[in-house]
This record gives sequence, C-alpha cells and structure tokens, in this order.
Amino acid sequence: MITIKLPITLSEEDKKKVLEIQKQQSSVIRAAHSMLSRKDMKQKDIRKEFKKYKLGSFMDSWFVQSGTYKGMELFENDKSKKVKQKRIFGGKKNLKDYINKKITKDEYKARKLSKITSIGEAPQKGNRKFSLEVGKVIFKPNKDTKIIINLPSLRKNYNDAYNKLMIAAQAKQLPITISLDTNFIYITYDEQKLSSVIRPDVIKGRSAAIDMNPR
Repeated sequence: MITIKLPITLSEEDKKKVLEIQKQQSSVIRAAHSMLSRKDMKQKDIRKEFKKYKLGSFMDSWFVQSGTYKGMELFENDKSKKVKQKRIFGGKKNLKDYINKKITKDEYKARKLSKITSIGEAPQKGNRKFSLEVGKVIFKPNKDTKIIINLPSLRKNYNDAYNKLMIAAQAKQLPITISLDTNFIYITYDEQKLSSVIRPDVIKGRSAAIDMNPR
C-alpha cells in the first residue's frame, strides 16, 4: 500500500468541522480498540454495541465502520508487537509533556485525536466520503456539509499518481482510503491494483507494422 501525504490549508470554519468529526470518530476508534482489548469482541458485535450510544451528529454507519476498522488495525498492530501495556493514544511523549506541564490540557487532547478515516470503496468512485477532482478533494461528511480541500502544487510523481487515481476512481475500479486532519490529507491505495486498472487494453488479433523502407 502507498500513502500520499499532502499539506492542506482550511478555513477556520472548516477546521472546526474537521476537528469535531475527529473528536467523534476518535471516540469510536478508541472504544473499538478497548472492546477488542478487554472483551475480544467480533466486528459485528462491536458495531451492534455502538448502536446503543449517541456517537455524534456526523457518525453515520460508514464513519462508525471505518472507525471500527481503524481500532481493529491498531489492536492487531499491538498484538503483533506483543504490546502488553494499555495503548496510549497520542503517544507517550504527549502524555509526558502534559504531566510535565509543557503543554496545556487542550493541546494534550488535540494531539490525542485520530485522523478522520474513510475506508475506500471501488463502487463508490473510490471513496464514499471523498471525491478526487482536478486540484482539489471534495469532502462530504454528510448531505448538509461540504468541505473543499484545495491541494498544493504536486511534484511530478505525485501529480501522475493523483491523475491515475482520479481516472480509476471515476471508473469505479479502485478503493481509495482517505484520512484527514486540519493540516494534512492522506490518500492510500494499492499501487499494483492501480497499475493494473489503468493499463491500456490489448486487442487480440490486431497488430501494427513499421515500414522500414518508406517511399
């Protein structure tokens, strides 16, 4: 898997919306990780458990599912590394800085937030919540909210990859997972799948010849 990380600039109003979605989905991610750590619950049981709670105005079924996947991913990472202590969201340094009063409580909470995550879906033009367009990404967390994320000038290799991703997304041929915070957007995709879906079709039985003795 390849991830393209791009810096972005959001308006203050859009930052507030992104932060609110981060807060709501971060709770889902942490809760999913906790359920797996304490109860070893299955994915369907975790989603059923979430239906008992008010998760926030933005947390529809897709954001909950994407957050659950992220919590499961973190749990599996901890398990593979045989981590026995409880996961510290935001990292040990963040906690240490707060304890030592190097950062405020608000800064500590902000650093604990997970990125907004929307798992890719090929049939949904790559992603249900994000649309790739020329020079920008459109983020629609719900039917009433639309955030335009203008992209920076991309160097050639990123620009080529992004253009191919747009083509594959419009053709509904490639899932593209996208994460977002107030400073960056992260576009994750399978490089091999992208190469295969944008490869030009070869028509069997058709050939071309070069005249080596033109007149």
